[in-house]
Amino acid sequence: MRRTDHEIILRIFEKHLLRELGYGLQLERESDDRTPIDPGGVYDYVVEQGAVRVRHPELGLRVQGVRLRGSSLLALAAEQLEDRTTLREAKALMRAALAPHLGDRPLQSRRLFQGHGRNSW
Repeated sequence: MRRTDHEIILRIFEKHLLRELGYGLQLERESDDRTPIDPGGVYDYVVEQGAVRVRHPELGLRVQGVRLRGSSLLALAAEQLEDRTTLREAKALMRAALAPHLGDRPLQSRRLFQGHGRNSW
C-alpha cells in the first residue's frame, strides 16, 4: 500500500470518527443559507460553523478557519481523495476539526496502521 493510500484511509477514518462522536462535518452545503457547495468556489471552513463562501479569494483576506476549494469539500463528502491538493486540504480540515477534541494529544491512528506490518509512512 502506498503512502497516499494510507493518507486517504486516515482522512476517511477521521471523518467517520467525528461523525460517530456527534461532530460530523457539513461538507455539501454552505453554513449560512444551506446553498449547495460550488465545486469551483473557495471556502473558509470554520469548524464550529461550517463552510463559508469566500466571495473574493483573490483579495487574500485573512482566513478564520481552513481555506479550501469547494471541490475538496465535495470530494471529502464522497470520500474520493485521490487528488493531491484535495488530500492536502482534507488533512488541514481534519486537523482543525479534531484539535478541539484532542487537546495537545495526537491521534494514534497512524501508529495503529504502522503496527500492523504495513510500510512506514
